[in-house]
Amino acid sequence: MKLKNVIIEDDNLFEKSGTSGNGKEWKYKLILVKTQDKYPSKIVLQLWGNLANATLTLSEYDFDIVIDSREYNGKWYTDIKVISFVESIKEPKHVADDQEHLKEFNPDPIEPIQKDIPAEEEKDQLPF
Repeated sequence: MKLKNVIIEDDNLFEKSGTSGNGKEWKYKLILVKTQDKYPSKIVLQLWGNLANATLTLSEYDFDIVIDSREYNGKWYTDIKVISFVESIKEPKHVADDQEHLKEFNPDPIEPIQKDIPAEEEKDQLPF
């Protein structure tokens, strides 16, 4: 599943590391992101292993996630784990789009009004 163009609000809510029974080191951290939907929602994501070591700036990212739920002692718990992420690429605004926008408001250029004044009257209209 993908989360696109989410904004990181807190890049280090919680961080934990330890050693498994096999002697392997593990680490995870939780981050808080906010979607940019019509009704934005906040989501806590888990980053495991090398992803937990990544430095995230407070900007927009695209995340590949896995949602997993499990039951423990009659209660259900849901984890949202990040598989990978990249910084969102903002598409550049095209100049042609701006020109179309201007055409809507100014469809025809205004031409200057010219009066046909005979040469004799031009001389009489001079202020000096």
